[in-house]
Amino acid sequence: MDYDKYVTVRGKQVDVHVNRAMEILDIPPADINRKLYDGYLRRSDKSWLGPSVSATQVIEDSIVGNAELDAILKDKIAALDAALGTNTVNGKVSTVSKSKRKRRKGRQGDELDIHQVYNGNLDKAWSESYRVTQDKKHSLVTLILDIGGNAFENVTDSLWQAAVAYKLVEDFTKAGKSTKIVIAMAGHDPFVGAREKVLTCSINAKNYNERITSSRLASMTHLGYFRTVMFSQMCLQNNRLCSSLGQSMDVASNLPLGISDEIDAGHTVPVIIQKSRSLNSAIDAIKSAYNSFN
Repeated sequence: MDYDKYVTVRGKQVDVHVNRAMEILDIPPADINRKLYDGYLRRSDKSWLGPSVSATQVIEDSIVGNAELDAILKDKIAALDAALGTNTVNGKVSTVSKSKRKRRKGRQGDELDIHQVYNGNLDKAWSESYRVTQDKKHSLVTLILDIGGNAFENVTDSLWQAAVAYKLVEDFTKAGKSTKIVIAMAGHDPFVGAREKVLTCSINAKNYNERITSSRLASMTHLGYFRTVMFSQMCLQNNRLCSSLGQSMDVASNLPLGISDEIDAGHTVPVIIQKSRSLNSAIDAIKSAYNSFN
């Protein structure tokens, strides 16, 4: 494994970042964490993983989506639309000018070429159209879903957080902003014999100027995804993990290093999407997101 490509160590922070869930199947775990890694990818339990049922299905659904998860997410989006309207960004974020639309191929988009998937060309499997902005002051926005600290919580309830992300992407797009979605977690005391260290993990769910369907967003933000993909991701670094994986920390105060560096360089505006497990908490999360943006 090209260790430095995925793992960064800075002081007491050990950070693991991958660009897409499928990479988890291609990257060998650290030998010291192989047993845990294999266990996470063999897991098959609907009460723990949700409608995707198995770890393998969770990863496959992150590419093509899951109809059951999509239906649940759409119901929650509709509830937010009914409560807040369909343009919650209006008057809260300044807009920018837009120019023509272009089309390109990538790992996410509007149309899937299944032949590219079968040929292993996942980076060119989707095609999409996208806007090119003219405003030089156009802001990039990074939506950060803090998905940790969810023991014993219901998988479908966790999709309220995805509903918040979906609405924010829609509304920021209407304002001419380009958004990235990052799924993230942070934990302390995750390693045997190194209690002072912090482990952060992150995966891109959507890159700037990409579109994402509700089905794929649902498949990459529910707790079953965290309990397979991100648990396995923790095993890629070469410190021995505790069986408990440590204790959850607030991502806002312990950002993954790649996000932190991008913010420090002035390339993006971060928006933390707080935990949402009900309509009311989702509404609060949207309000909090706009307050943090401004």
